[in-house]
Amino acid sequence: MFTRRGLLKAGAIVTIAAPGILRAGRAHAAEFTFRIGTDGPLTDPTVAEILTAGERIKTRTSGAVEIAMFPNSALGAGTSMIGPIRSGAVEGYYLTSAVLANVAPNAAISGIPFAFDKFETVWSAMDGALGDLIKNELRAMGLEPFGRVLDLGFRQTATTKRVEKVDDLNGVKLRVPQSPLYVGLFRALGALPTPLNFSEVYPALQTKIVDGVECPLNVLVNSKLYEVSRCVAMTNHMWDGFWLTMNPAFLKKLSKPQYDVVLEEVNAAATRVRERLVADEKKSTETLVAKEVAFTNPDVGGFRKKLIDKGFYTEWKAKFKPEIWAALEKAAGQSL
Repeated sequence: MFTRRGLLKAGAIVTIAAPGILRAGRAHAAEFTFRIGTDGPLTDPTVAEILTAGERIKTRTSGAVEIAMFPNSALGAGTSMIGPIRSGAVEGYYLTSAVLANVAPNAAISGIPFAFDKFETVWSAMDGALGDLIKNELRAMGLEPFGRVLDLGFRQTATTKRVEKVDDLNGVKLRVPQSPLYVGLFRALGALPTPLNFSEVYPALQTKIVDGVECPLNVLVNSKLYEVSRCVAMTNHMWDGFWLTMNPAFLKKLSKPQYDVVLEEVNAAATRVRERLVADEKKSTETLVAKEVAFTNPDVGGFRKKLIDKGFYTEWKAKFKPEIWAALEKAAGQSL
């Protein structure tokens, strides 16, 4: 159980003082304080836009509602945060579909490999019927997915050696999120998937516990993983996003006007993240090239063929509810 005294002692809690400025200290003068955590660092655009949303929420509610942000996994990380959200020890955490799939397996549907080929298709799916089905799965597990998903982008493969084709992954120890889908994907591709919380990734790469990591390009930049993983294969193998996963009982305490303001600003933050994403990927690529990271563009058709040959899609289709798989294929515009 988290205590405010313990968090203050650790210097973890931050509240909004002014646009772009954070101050350490106790959140005060608010009727309701959202203690929200994320695995992302302060430099991540998702964190920046959440903070902007917090500023606007505090202003629009005349200080009655504010956000106390805990970046860099200060509250904990990944799967370890699901229990505290359910119990109300924290009000919310930005969790990926991959992590949430540990308690709601059907939530992993948005990460089916090579299902989506562009951002617009993903956004339409997540804001539409497929996203609604994911939310219903999470609500059934006592979690409230609040507002639009924050886009984290398509995931690439960063390793200590060049990956030119799918067989180059054979035997590569690759860090993956603690998700059966990610483990199953890279096992089928011939790699040795190693589930780790994100906070453990940099030292694991540094000490060669793993040979690589799969993640969006901006994560490589913002977390400086390029320092310990010098080759990037543009595989675009999966998409994922952050759901603001809330304690339902806390949300019920808000008045209708307060609730509407918070939802509106959270959704606006998600829209701003999407708008920044394409430009951010270009900037991240330029940054990595400047850091002398080597890029390759393997034929992803070979990756998908190997998954088909290994029976990956057949196996995973059987794991999802038929209506959820059907919604994925409709949203993706292809049979899988």
